[in-house]
Amino acid sequence: MAKPPTSGDPGSGRRERRSGKTWLALRLADALHLPVIHLDLYRYDSYGTSRSDEMFRSEVRERLTESPEWVADGNYLSTLEERLALADVVVFLDLRDLVCLVGVRTRRQVRALANQVALLGRMPTSALGERDGR
Repeated sequence: MAKPPTSGDPGSGRRERRSGKTWLALRLADALHLPVIHLDLYRYDSYGTSRSDEMFRSEVRERLTESPEWVADGNYLSTLEERLALADVVVFLDLRDLVCLVGVRTRRQVRALANQVALLGRMPTSALGERDGR
């Protein structure tokens, strides 16, 4: 299996590596022909706002029980007990804290940017400085 993707300027020696949960889940699901349950999709709404714990747990429970076979991508303690009870295999990625923190920061920055782009898409063109006849 290839290494998880990295980004950064190779000439600078500075590289960013995420933990690889999604990368691994996608490859496992592809190899096993199983659906992937991305927990982040149920934790956050389309604006990147965290959903209530009750709503999150309910939606994850629904997805876990829709199909007897799946690959779950994510790590949330609030759904861990149920996921462990339903899982046949658990993969534990033992990573340094710094690696995980870089991934968290990157995801937050991406979500913030996505929120800004979504807001711009909802603004009337006049609010963006466009005028008739331009």
